[in-house]
Amino acid sequence: MTFQKLASFDEIFVGFELSVLHRLDFQSIAIPITVDPYIGVFLKRRGISVSTNDLSQADWHRAIATVQNSNEILEPSDIDLILEDAYEPQTHLRNSALEIYFSTIDAIWFDNVRRHLDSLKSNLKFAIAADIVFRVGKYLQSFGTENAHLRRPLSKVFLELHSKMEPPINSAIAARSSCMQPQDFIAESGGHIMLLRLNQLLAAGINKQDWRDVWLRGSESKADKSSFENFTSRSGFLQYLADLLDRASHFRTWALSFCDNGLLNAEELVEIVGKFRKVEAIYTKDFSELTGQKAKIIVA
Repeated sequence: MTFQKLASFDEIFVGFELSVLHRLDFQSIAIPITVDPYIGVFLKRRGISVSTNDLSQADWHRAIATVQNSNEILEPSDIDLILEDAYEPQTHLRNSALEIYFSTIDAIWFDNVRRHLDSLKSNLKFAIAADIVFRVGKYLQSFGTENAHLRRPLSKVFLELHSKMEPPINSAIAARSSCMQPQDFIAESGGHIMLLRLNQLLAAGINKQDWRDVWLRGSESKADKSSFENFTSRSGFLQYLADLLDRASHFRTWALSFCDNGLLNAEELVEIVGKFRKVEAIYTKDFSELTGQKAKIIVA
């Protein structure tokens, strides 16, 4: 994880969020929907106490590996264990659903590596290794039939990705990563500021199966979407948002981050926030050339 080259819009958006947060005075932050741990890592590096939350088991493991982790690393013996006979076919795949997402030989690799992760001696090591596997999967999915011949063996990709990982942030400042419903996380968490990432919250209501969670939890895995059953309409989402804000009165400051794209409208969101507390500022960054959208953060 580096901040040297922000290659995707999501990472550029994180840069905007951080630039706004740097202007605010706080020592602790709670993020009810994180999805990508970049922002938690950078805030922890600043000496901020960070609490993150995700609905996806995969995103939660990424946060454990990068935000919550302060000193654990994978030793050479761990790497040897993880990659031992990774391409060796077993009698059958432990997780047959992997063949939905990958070719047979690739499914064997992911299945064997997942089985080996159960032998690691700590939950932190498990999360670190899982995070690398997710990146291997992203690498694999970047190839199509026309350039598949350029692919490297997945074990070599794993080793290279591991070698490029930055060491964990060794900090005495508390960092916590959770996997619970946003309303429960808000009720149980403290902090000077709550960063509510509305695009990520809205996306969490889309009922889609993620290969990463299938790989982690098995072929019968289903993400917990129970809180988002009413996301069939825009009004349902806005009512859910109002309920979250009603629970969040104990935070000194709110920062609502979103793309003003018609679905999430700044004027409407300001009106909702205004029912609970005064809006102090609205920050805007124009990304029209990239996406045709404007990024905004409402601070209250």
